[in-house]
Amino acid sequence: MRWLPGCLDEVIAVRADWSCARDSYSVAAVEDRAVIVTSPYSRDIPGVPRERNVNGVSFAVANASGFVARAFEAAPGAALGEIVAMLEEAAPQRAPA
Repeated sequence: MRWLPGCLDEVIAVRADWSCARDSYSVAAVEDRAVIVTSPYSRDIPGVPRERNVNGVSFAVANASGFVARAFEAAPGAALGEIVAMLEEAAPQRAPA
């Protein structure tokens, strides 16, 4: 199933992974397209269990945006495809599709 805006060519698609650490990401191939897979949780709140904190795909998008911003900072002027390739190369492991 395709969802907007993630299915658009000029957008980096994001998928939430409930088991992913907040400071980590992976890159998965979904329908021949690279997708950033990251945590759907916000920052931890002391004394609040992770599962009771606010969460959702919007937080995964925010987390992914941070990783993408760092990649753009490291390669000013890079094209979107180059940024995705950099993220894929730097990702610790490939996520299952």
